[in-house]
Amino acid sequence: SVLVCHFLGLSATPWEWERFIIGHASITTIRAIRLGDGYTFSLENLSDLEHIAHSSRTR
Repeated sequence: SVLVCHFLGLSATPWEWERFIIGHASITTIRAIRLGDGYTFSLENLSDLEHIAHSSRTR
């Protein structure tokens, strides 16, 4: 959660784990996008758990 906030340019809070809830063994995708003469980051998937059976998912 802390890295997601950092890449998206959000200021940190003491409750980062509640801001972006990320499941165990989940996949979060952040993509770098060219913007002008630099780059910015875009959140594409947060906590994707489709590769894990519903009965095996935990938080």
